[in-house]
Amino acid sequence: MALEASLSAKKPEVVFKGLVTPNFLTPRDRDLFTYLEAKLNLIAHNNKAAIPVLKDLVKSPNLLVQFQSQLDLITAQPIDLKQAIQKMEELKFLWRGDMFEVNLLKQLAQAYEQAKDNHKAILTYLTLQEYLSKFIDTQENLTKVTNLVFEELQKFSPKELLKKISFYYEFDEYLPTDERLLSLTAQIIPDLLTLKLNGRAIDILKKKIDLLI
Repeated sequence: MALEASLSAKKPEVVFKGLVTPNFLTPRDRDLFTYLEAKLNLIAHNNKAAIPVLKDLVKSPNLLVQFQSQLDLITAQPIDLKQAIQKMEELKFLWRGDMFEVNLLKQLAQAYEQAKDNHKAILTYLTLQEYLSKFIDTQENLTKVTNLVFEELQKFSPKELLKKISFYYEFDEYLPTDERLLSLTAQIIPDLLTLKLNGRAIDILKKKIDLLI
């Protein structure tokens, strides 16, 4: 457990060669020890030594080692962004409920951002917010969500009004509350009127007035 904690805290310097004798470890812990040595090689930018070991460890009966090895392989070798996202999505079902899952979801959200898929990035950050809040800075996480919601709402073309309105209402509780809200309101009300959703337009206008009072 101490070895696992040191890795989770990203303090590999506390793991020294010779500190543990692998022959006295259980098979599960022996795989973990081997993984930590491979991780140290990654940190030292010795990917050539680490990658073959990680490829063997993806078959480990130790699920944590299997999970971490697969995740590290995604970032340790050249891989198409779309393929990386697919592999991380598959890993979501292998390990749940702690900092290891948090690290996976953060990397996945960032990958979606790189792929310009803000919708899925937002949903991934919201998964962190809802299920893993005790492991993250919730305010920082919400700020990312708010920024992405605002950014995405600027991308819809005039021909995508229905998609824009749908997106707006899907994430309306995560809209910015600063001056950007005024800008969004000025955009959304004419869009609603164009779609003859006058009641919705009036509701948004009322909310805007309430915020200004």
